Amino acid sequence: MAVEAADMRGKMQRIKRQMPQAEVKEVLRTRKTAHVATKDAQGWPYITPLVYIYEDGDLLYLHSGDNQGHFLTNLQHDTRVCLEVADIGPLHQGQPYACNSALVYTSVVIFGNITTYYDRERKTWFLDR
Repeated sequence: MAVEAADMRGKMQRIKRQMPQAEVKEVLRTRKTAHVATKDAQGWPYITPLVYIYEDGDLLYLHSGDNQGHFLTNLQHDTRVCLEVADIGPLHQGQPYACNSALVYTSVVIFGNITTYYDRERKTWFLDR
């Protein structure tokens, strides 16, 4: 499967924390798991953690297996997805109370459409990486 880049669906609330494009690509190249959101025919969201490969450009390849579960069923009626790749960072201690604390995350969020590939050659390419 490949996720094709699409327009942004939202704007960052904390624009000063937005990563430069080179850093976004580095995060995508060095992580291994994406959380991919789809929606079912009734509109309910569903999130699936999937292994992915990103080499560069506008495509990110996901591996879902061949079991016809929620993920693949949802894609049959709507190929639009939102995916997130993240790492947890340091804790910023809040003052005067612990509830004022904050965790810092490094994350990339992508909106796009999925194309499902069934050919053995492309699947072999993915699994050989």
